[in-house]
Amino acid sequence: MTTVRSSQRRLLARCAPLGLWFALPGCAEHERIPAAAPEAGSVAALPKAAIPAAPPESIAPNTGWSCIGEPPDIAAGWRTEVAAVAATTPGALEKAMQAAQAKLRAKVCTSGDRAVLDACAFLAAKIEPWTTGRSAHDVCASAVIKSQHIETWKSVATNLEGFDARLGRSAKLFIDTARSGTKGEPRIALAAVYDDDDAPGRNQLPGGRRADWLASRFGSFFATEGGLRTTPKAWIPGEVPDGYDLIIVGRMYRKPAVEVAEVEVTWTGLTADGRRFDSPSGAFPETAAPSPPAAAPPPIPTAEGLYLTMDSDHAGSICPGERTQLWLKSDEALHVRVFDLYGDGEAMLIFPPDAQTSDLVPPKHTIPLADEKGFEAVRTPGSDAERYLVIAAPTVAGLGRFASAQHYCRLPQDVAHKLHRGEGLPPGARVAVTGYRMTSGASCPPAPSPEYERAALSAIARLPLVFPLRSELERGGTAAAASTSG
Repeated sequence: MTTVRSSQRRLLARCAPLGLWFALPGCAEHERIPAAAPEAGSVAALPKAAIPAAPPESIAPNTGWSCIGEPPDIAAGWRTEVAAVAATTPGALEKAMQAAQAKLRAKVCTSGDRAVLDACAFLAAKIEPWTTGRSAHDVCASAVIKSQHIETWKSVATNLEGFDARLGRSAKLFIDTARSGTKGEPRIALAAVYDDDDAPGRNQLPGGRRADWLASRFGSFFATEGGLRTTPKAWIPGEVPDGYDLIIVGRMYRKPAVEVAEVEVTWTGLTADGRRFDSPSGAFPETAAPSPPAAAPPPIPTAEGLYLTMDSDHAGSICPGERTQLWLKSDEALHVRVFDLYGDGEAMLIFPPDAQTSDLVPPKHTIPLADEKGFEAVRTPGSDAERYLVIAAPTVAGLGRFASAQHYCRLPQDVAHKLHRGEGLPPGARVAVTGYRMTSGASCPPAPSPEYERAALSAIARLPLVFPLRSELERGGTAAAASTSG
């Protein structure tokens, strides 16, 4: 769309009667960015007793070291890096030490070992000054890190043995519980995993690479006992559909630690006869798993009795090129508008698709929001998070200014920005939210071609804007606009 910050995901849908292609945006994968190089002053940290050095402002150049080769008296069991700057450089000694620390940090963080790469912040704190020297034209410095710090970190940060044992116990609990309610093989589904970062329960978007990794790891413990089925289509959170004995939802969030950050995991099970229970599985080292997704957007409060859900075979994630479907259910008859919230405050209407489609959702019925082909996920530029927002009311007038949106269209940015924050909603309107994150890996089909993705972007650019919404907002009115531009 109009802002490009990183790779984004969108859902591509085809309206067969019109032959119209358009894109519904989605989420991107963000790799963790290593911590910045040590700032000025960090080289003044007090060294270990075994390191004969002092803060750089009090270090006099050691004329015994000519800046050639390794610094003198380097001890076994330490890794070192050297840097030099011209002696005429202002603050040459401090700059040389900073450069040596940065070079050493880059060396240990690009060793090719995943555990080391993700531990840069921890390891950078263990890098310390060693000694300094001088040549005819340069001032040089050496920084060091104890090799044992690297080895200890690697052994702790990648250890999943205890966590896997707890996963196994949780899986057995769910299998035994499901068996207690059926005469045959238990029928269990792992419906979604939410990666809540550091705020448990805050995230409305399931899925992501780490969620898919956890779901696959957990699912492997059902292999010998059986019972794990594919996720049901049109699954509504809080319900167990026909043909299933138990539905499981997982949540994880980050637990800060002194040296090794951990991710806490809890599973919630719901049985067909209405029993609900939790099974904590402890924590795993953060660096042992794929990187977490970008921070979740602020949650939008939702109403009881209105449900929006999306099919997924990856714990809430969707692969590029995969097809999926959005489903809507209401406990009472409601007129609805469904918006796709994507990018940096962008939004578009996806239901109703045209003026000929009824916007009235019948009570107690789950309806699809696309045709039988559903939606197809493809990459486009933009945000990493995609949500879908339902605004519903018993009467068309209750939809306020959004009643005028009656076919596929983009919303003006001032209106869209407010929807992303859960603001600007008609008084008394009912709200439901769902969303997804993109994943990738061996279980995913081949991604769409770049040409295919460019076609999706072009289709989005051709969608009309709903200018009456802008005019209504600028006038401060609350009545629905009479017509739709474009």
